[in-house]
Amino acid sequence: MAGAQALGASQPFRAWSYQLLTIVTVRIFFPLALVISSAFLSAQPNQPTKLETQHAFDFSFAASPKLQVTLHARARTQPSGLGLYQARLGPIFKYSLRPSFSLLGGYYASAQQQAELDVRGTHRPFGGMEFALLKAKHAELDFRSLVERFISDGRDFTRSRNRIRWSASGSLAPYASGEAFFDVAGLRSIRYSFGFRRTNVVRRIDLDCGYFYEDRRSDLGPNRHMFLTSLQFRFGKVKRLDPDI
Repeated sequence: MAGAQALGASQPFRAWSYQLLTIVTVRIFFPLALVISSAFLSAQPNQPTKLETQHAFDFSFAASPKLQVTLHARARTQPSGLGLYQARLGPIFKYSLRPSFSLLGGYYASAQQQAELDVRGTHRPFGGMEFALLKAKHAELDFRSLVERFISDGRDFTRSRNRIRWSASGSLAPYASGEAFFDVAGLRSIRYSFGFRRTNVVRRIDLDCGYFYEDRRSDLGPNRHMFLTSLQFRFGKVKRLDPDI
């Protein structure tokens, strides 16, 4: 009897949580993000844009009940420019302190073509955390914060990034997010993304298809229109991996 009463009492709370999650995401977060983006762009008149594509392959393993290890590979292209211009490879570690709170860390080795005959290598260690802000039956609002160190031929710098993401549940689930990037000079860029994830497009293989627009500080180059795909191969009981770490 007591269990049934508790279950019944939890139903209004779950409905309220879902409504609150929708209100926060649709009526507060995204309008605020648009305002910030407009202000950021107004300070950079006539900023050019560039069309690019991004393709990731992630092989995720459950090293222990709390530790997830992913071997990550990613390539970026400029269809109307350099073609394939960037590739990176490295491990990502995700340790769950609690079901809704995880620590993230990893390392990437990358090569990027800056111009026709200019290719640079970069080492990039990073670390941070990810946790759920709100969870409901059919959706979740989460936050991630990372600090990254770029080491490349004396052009070293540190970058931080903070992302908030709304994602739905289900085998075919949409998501949307906003992420702000900072360095020692202040705001570097703001990235807005949306897309969908298809779980088990083939057994234990998940597909992400999406797009992001990145407003970049004028000294960093053109703004970006990025179309992305990601395949995650799951070995054991592993969690979803963000296609754009």
